[in-house]
Amino acid sequence: QKTAYEIRNCDWSSDVCSSDLTTTSQRSTTTTAPQAVPLRYQEIAPLPFPVEITAQSGSAHAYIATKDGRVWLYDGTSVDETPVLDIRGRVRNQGEQGLLSIAIHPSNSSRFFAHYTANDGDTVVSEFAFTAPSSVSPDSERVLLRLDQPAANHNGGMIQFGPGGFLYVGLGDGGGGGDQYGHGQNTETLLGGIVRLSVDGDPSPT
Repeated sequence: QKTAYEIRNCDWSSDVCSSDLTTTSQRSTTTTAPQAVPLRYQEIAPLPFPVEITAQSGSAHAYIATKDGRVWLYDGTSVDETPVLDIRGRVRNQGEQGLLSIAIHPSNSSRFFAHYTANDGDTVVSEFAFTAPSSVSPDSERVLLRLDQPAANHNGGMIQFGPGGFLYVGLGDGGGGGDQYGHGQNTETLLGGIVRLSVDGDPSPT
């Protein structure tokens, strides 16, 4: 049995469509494709290997993490020449390792969080304190999670706040190839999973 398709041009701002080509049969199926929207990229700063950009709620400022262990302030026009945070001395920046993600507490904008690879290869998730919108104190570090990594790849990446103020951490399977350590299917390890941390109480992962 043949299937017919109707191809339409649509104005997605008003949901008005006009038919260009219509065929009919015993059973009709309508397919619509959105019009392509042209995009243009604009460089805001020649930063070394940016991995994430995040912003405080209600603020015009944004923060850009670079893999080497630095965080930069973007005010909507330009990036400050001095980094907001510089922990390059604590970060192993090799291959898939480095400063992997950053986040800001959703209800307390003075609290800053980072996920990075330590010099010994461990995964570290830490909290830092803003001393000003353009400065985070490296000496304020409070380690929430430290986890041994068996290999230098698949170490994970993004951190993000979710419901209830919990911090969620994406962890890779620990490296190698083809999940060679079996962590992806092992519920007894945190590797290969998404970990939830309570940043306001006991930070033990769940």
